[in-house]
Amino acid sequence: MRRTLFMLCLILLMAYPVSAEDNVPIAESATGDDYADGNLAAHGIRVIAWRNDTFDVDEDGRHDAIRVVLALNKTAETEAADINILVEAFHEGRSVQLWQNLSFTGAVETSIQVDAWGEGIHLLKLQMFDPQSGTKLADLNAGEWNMAPALIGATLAFDLSAPSWIETGDECTIQRQFTDQIGERYDVMGKRDLRGAPFAVYDWDTELDCSQWPAGTYSLSETYQNGLGQYTEAWLNMTINNRPAPVFDLQVLGDGEEFGTTCIVSVFPQTIDSHEDWSYTWDTIPDHGIDDVGEVDCGDWQPGVHLIRIEVVNQQGISTTSGLNLVRLTPIEVVDSNISENQSMAWPVRSGGESVGASSDSGLYGAGSAALFVFLVCIIIGMRSKEYEEEEVIGVPRAIEQSLYENAPMLTPAQAFQQQWGQPDEAAPESAPAIEELPTTVDADGISWRRHSDGSMDWYDEGAATWVAFE
Repeated sequence: MRRTLFMLCLILLMAYPVSAEDNVPIAESATGDDYADGNLAAHGIRVIAWRNDTFDVDEDGRHDAIRVVLALNKTAETEAADINILVEAFHEGRSVQLWQNLSFTGAVETSIQVDAWGEGIHLLKLQMFDPQSGTKLADLNAGEWNMAPALIGATLAFDLSAPSWIETGDECTIQRQFTDQIGERYDVMGKRDLRGAPFAVYDWDTELDCSQWPAGTYSLSETYQNGLGQYTEAWLNMTINNRPAPVFDLQVLGDGEEFGTTCIVSVFPQTIDSHEDWSYTWDTIPDHGIDDVGEVDCGDWQPGVHLIRIEVVNQQGISTTSGLNLVRLTPIEVVDSNISENQSMAWPVRSGGESVGASSDSGLYGAGSAALFVFLVCIIIGMRSKEYEEEEVIGVPRAIEQSLYENAPMLTPAQAFQQQWGQPDEAAPESAPAIEELPTTVDADGISWRRHSDGSMDWYDEGAATWVAFE
């Protein structure tokens, strides 16, 4: 009996039609979401497995990245499958989206990594979409993770390389330090805003050359914010002082020496700053056509007084002007065979200190002698006039008197003096200026010059009969 019932049941089961789909073994859902599995299966896709891997890249004991790993395969009814995968992460009101588009004909494994961009809870969601229609096929919870970023967030800094006391023209650079690995990772870079610089600055200008900035007080500020709301700023306060005007001395070798001897006028800097970029503008009277040099050879300058003025300008355009008087004496003997006699005759007459003083004394004596001579001549003329009157009274004919004078030889005042007093008349030069035994010279125009111990010069004004300072 029992054997008969078993055979009947077996016949009935063999007679019941079974579809091919019913023959596919039912696997346990890998997503844990039957609705998602059904949608995926309808598009020829099956999730074999998926998991979350954690990472601690900076080894600080906290997770800093989560990697979502998926193993997919197509169903037997399709030759190829397409799917778009999205992992979306949320943290403190902001989110990032990471996409991956796949086309496959067999089993495939893929992954999407989420890097922390802040400290705290990060919520992850895994979604899959049909590429053609955009229909969401799966929406899965990938968990909540307490993470701290290993990537460097938005940072700004200024690095000033300059002396502690900055002057215009000093070596001065400002390095702009900027980092935003998180903004680069998620392609949410922001815009940097720099203010306070005297010239336009762009984001790609990583180094600022402040050696060319004008003097002043600067307050540099730079701000930045990326697409995830991360904000940073940097400040730098600095002062650039005006570089002082060039400080120098004019040194002279050969002042008051003869023509042809060594003579050098040089600029001697009196500053610790670099003077390599100084420029020199010389102005001389007479003009000697001096170039932009710091040292001048004046050995072949003609005898006389030379006014020298020099303007020194530094690289920043700040100038200082100085000057002096240079005296070159007429040589006792011609030292250059190329100097013609006419040229040497045009040189000033040389006066030599004590000898000039002696000549001055002789001139005074001569002037006194001349005055005495004139006085005596006046007395003689008066006496002779009286004799003429007496002769006229006693009847001496006037014609005879005139003939005597007409036949008399003409005498110069010196001859008359010698004839009257029996001694030669000393040369009585015209009144000459007192020169007080100072080194004196006379230029080609006949003007007397003398030099004082402090280097200053004056000249004698014959009209006013006084010495006038030369400025």
